[in-house]
Amino acid sequence: VIATLVTRANRAGADVEVASNDKDLMQLVGEREEGDGTGRCRMVDAVKMTTMDAEAVGERWGVHPKRLGDLLALAGDSSDNIPGVPGIGPKIAAQLLNQYGTLEDVLENAPDIPQKKRRENLVNNLETARLSRRLVELEREVPPDLMGLPVAMDDVAFLDHLRADAFDSDVLLAFADTMGFRDLGRRLKESIAAAGEQAGEQ
Repeated sequence: VIATLVTRANRAGADVEVASNDKDLMQLVGEREEGDGTGRCRMVDAVKMTTMDAEAVGERWGVHPKRLGDLLALAGDSSDNIPGVPGIGPKIAAQLLNQYGTLEDVLENAPDIPQKKRRENLVNNLETARLSRRLVELEREVPPDLMGLPVAMDDVAFLDHLRADAFDSDVLLAFADTMGFRDLGRRLKESIAAAGEQAGEQ
C-alpha cells in the first residue's frame, strides 16, 4: 500500500517523505527528474529525524535505489524469508551489480565470474535469485478499492483525496497532555511556535 501511495503521489507531481527505516521501502527513493513532472521520494528516520535521499541510499547500500531490489535478491534477507544466493552478501551483491548492471545481467554473466565459489553459487541458484527478486518487488499498483478508495480516480484526484486538512494544534497539545506525553508536548509546542514564527516572516 505504501509503495502504491508513493508511486501515485509522485506521478501526480508530489514530493513524498516516508517515515520508515525499512530497507525494502528504500527502493522507492528517487529524485525529481527534470521535465517529467514527477515528484521525489525520501525516507525519514522518525527517531533520528534524518532524511535519506537517493545519494544516501547509494552510500549505505552501494547501489542506486533502482537496483536495491536486485541487491536484496542476491544477498537475501533472513528476517523477511528471502533466500538469496548462498555466499553473496550485500557488499558482493553491490560489486556484482555495479560491474554487470541488473540482476538478470549478473545471472547471464554468472558462468564467466572468475571466483570459483561465487560462480558456482550463482550458477546453481539462478531460479532462487529470480524468486527472491519477485519476493522483494514492491506492489506499486494496489487497486484503489482494496485500499478503501474510489475506483475511478486519476493520480491527481487520488492525491487530493489523501490530502490532510490543517490540524488543530490545541487539540493535539491537549491530547499529549492528557496522555502524559510531557516531552512530546514540549517538542510540539516548540515546533508549533517555530512554524508560527516562520509564517510571520513570510
